Amino acid sequence: AWNEDNVEPITARIRFIYERMRKEDIGLKEAATVATAASSKTVEDWSDALRRFEHHKRTFGKVRIGAVTWNEKYVPYLKVLLLEVRKQGGATTGLEAVERVAAHWEPGSVSRKHAAQCCSRFLNFCVERLQFKKAWTPPAKLTDIVSQGKNSPEKRVGYPMTDDEVVALVDSFSNKQHQFAIQLMAVYGLRP
Repeated sequence: AWNEDNVEPITARIRFIYERMRKEDIGLKEAATVATAASSKTVEDWSDALRRFEHHKRTFGKVRIGAVTWNEKYVPYLKVLLLEVRKQGGATTGLEAVERVAAHWEPGSVSRKHAAQCCSRFLNFCVERLQFKKAWTPPAKLTDIVSQGKNSPEKRVGYPMTDDEVVALVDSFSNKQHQFAIQLMAVYGLRP
């Protein structure tokens, strides 16, 4: 309703329509249609959702996590997500939220991958179990968000040691078993 009591929802809807017009290069009617489809009477309670997600991850599923894992592997990324969805002009869809959170870490990095996966799991939980708007559904594929992109340097392919360095390393051990272990690693490689 167009009245004083609804100033905040009206402003949020206008902002949403403006963002859709600007980002997707569509007209006012199309953006208003998208806004109508994305709007809902429910108001997302992100703090409650976070508490419930933590409870779910720590008590249900195949892999239950402990407090340390929660604090180290989830909290840093979910804090950023909550900032991105709560701030003025913040994310209004799952895709936008995951992209904004991932942007805080280097393209192609493990941290960026973990951020995208963690936020995706949280948003799926919110949509599927807490009846958040469907607009919060994260993207099905995260590869484009995580990947390095065209302008990033390519992965370096090569060997950290030359053949002469490997031979010198093997010769530096007097124990034959240690020499053999180094030779095996040189031939077949060793994960870090």
